[in-house]
Amino acid sequence: MLRAAAPLALAGLLAVAGCGKGGPASATPTPAPTVLLSGVDVLTISGPTCPVQRQGDTCTAPIAAAVVVTRSDGSVAARATTSSNGRGHIPLPPGSYTVSGESGGHAFPRPPAPQPVTVPPDQFVAVQLSFDTGIR
Repeated sequence: MLRAAAPLALAGLLAVAGCGKGGPASATPTPAPTVLLSGVDVLTISGPTCPVQRQGDTCTAPIAAAVVVTRSDGSVAARATTSSNGRGHIPLPPGSYTVSGESGGHAFPRPPAPQPVTVPPDQFVAVQLSFDTGIR
């Protein structure tokens, strides 16, 4: 008999606990995440990719690469890895940054020199990083 009454008692307690003040209507709302409408669109390429370049040949190819964005004080604002087509979309607040490529611990391809960039409000800035393959 006690076993049959236990589920009913539990249901009654849950129903009473949901009544009164402090229900969902008075809960503190969670702030919505901030959506950044500015940042950098990165394209990473490697080159040259052919030992002899003919007229009309680009001798470059997209490369998946690690990218680091630093603030003017040297702190890291973002890290990303571009896709196999060399593209990366990095949302950032407006401001001044330096965009760098990382070697991944290998001698080649060599990362390019860091590039300074200013990100304006509500705009993505295109940055191309050209990694050197060492082919000459």
